[in-house]
Amino acid sequence: MSEGVCLGALSAIPLGESKGYRPHNEPQDRLFVIRLSVNTVVAYRNSCPHLGYESAPMAWRRDRYLDGSKQLIKCGSHGALFTLKEGKCIKGPCEGQHLSAEKVTVDKNGNLIWWPHTEESNVMSESVKKILIVGGGFTGMSAAILLQQQGVEVHLVELDKNWRTDGAGITVSGPSLRAIEQIGVLDEFKQYGAICQNVDMFTSNGTHLRQIPTPAVPGSSIVGGGGIMRPVLAKILAERTKEAGVKVLLGHTYDTLEDKGDRVEVTFTNGESDSYDMVAAADGVFSKTRQLIFPDAPTPQYTGQVVWRAVVERHGLERPALFYGPNGKLGFTPVSATHMYLNYTEQQPKKIRMADDQLLPHLKGLIAEFTAPVIEKVKAELNENSSILARPLEGMIMERPWSKGRVLLMGDAVHATTPHLASGAGMGHEDAVVLADEVKAGGTVEDILKRFEDRRWTRCSLIVSNSKRLGEIEQTGGSKVEHMQIMALSMSALMAPI
Repeated sequence: MSEGVCLGALSAIPLGESKGYRPHNEPQDRLFVIRLSVNTVVAYRNSCPHLGYESAPMAWRRDRYLDGSKQLIKCGSHGALFTLKEGKCIKGPCEGQHLSAEKVTVDKNGNLIWWPHTEESNVMSESVKKILIVGGGFTGMSAAILLQQQGVEVHLVELDKNWRTDGAGITVSGPSLRAIEQIGVLDEFKQYGAICQNVDMFTSNGTHLRQIPTPAVPGSSIVGGGGIMRPVLAKILAERTKEAGVKVLLGHTYDTLEDKGDRVEVTFTNGESDSYDMVAAADGVFSKTRQLIFPDAPTPQYTGQVVWRAVVERHGLERPALFYGPNGKLGFTPVSATHMYLNYTEQQPKKIRMADDQLLPHLKGLIAEFTAPVIEKVKAELNENSSILARPLEGMIMERPWSKGRVLLMGDAVHATTPHLASGAGMGHEDAVVLADEVKAGGTVEDILKRFEDRRWTRCSLIVSNSKRLGEIEQTGGSKVEHMQIMALSMSALMAPI
């Protein structure tokens, strides 16, 4: 055992209750402690032994590790039940297996002392001191911020010399905002974006149908969802990346990556070279790195839909709204105190690129069937100077592994999704949180990357596949019941701990 780490006062845990701890300021609990009696505790690692869930967080919300009876430990990921004293699974898919016990004692002053295993105590310092992140988009910047704040030397290379992010607004679900909060830029998001509670549903002529509540997100301060302009969020993350001390190289990328076993040697297109303990490639849906290390990996496929977006004034709209017409739905998401962005998904069997001078008349034609007063104001506002975007929707999920040697793929490079669940960028933010968490937890690079994939695979594959299915239902006029069921299942999964 290494030196003990003080977790805090035993009195912080009521008798018969549990509490999670983050001894190295991890994004989520590393271990949890249960107070069995006045001075008796047991502790376990926050990791379920079920195959595929080895690194899945246990709590269904902060510090909630026990079932309703307080007599058993309950896994919030899939409901497995474990005994308090032995950590043995007595019901669920991992029946007969045990939680990983942690040694926690109570000192003479009534403080809890955690005694980490020797192989876990060298938090990141021995295996990962220096990381290269390829790609300066949302995923790459988020990972750079968190890792640099943990003491890792982070270099980031971005091909665009102007470090731009194209696009209009972006809808950010509550669970995605949770990741943004963990990255540390929620205050800036609130200042420059918009966070709203609930979603209104209307007919095409503006008759109010109902309001869908947006619940509180476990493990965060978030209630509701949000929206922000993509370039604004990119600027927030870029400024925080520089403030954190990340070394940023713009206008270039890598020329070669050579995994030498104990390091990755990299040459850059500006002629410089360096070596790293790990390379994390967040270089987008058409990833150069994916093609390099997994040449047979799938490529993004067109899904048969085109999403139209434009930024307009809010015209008094208080919260996100969906208007249902005969041939589709028109959505609006506030992205600031004064503006919102319009989104409409068109069914388009063939992937086409429309000339710029055709965007405005085509969009007006698509939304002509909507006659609600607020939409009539939007129609009047749209003109030749409006920023209108039409993007063919593409998606893909890459089977594991997502890493080879010391090189990891993350974000859209391995799980590009369509926007049906408002989670594309959010999945990348979550990747960053989990990578930083696992680097902090320590171990070999191989161990870190395996734990990362264990935690991300099920969640990301579910979101990609469910988003694809929602698009298929919309294209074929499929079951509305199935559509609602998929939405409910997906939202429940997203609410679970990252």
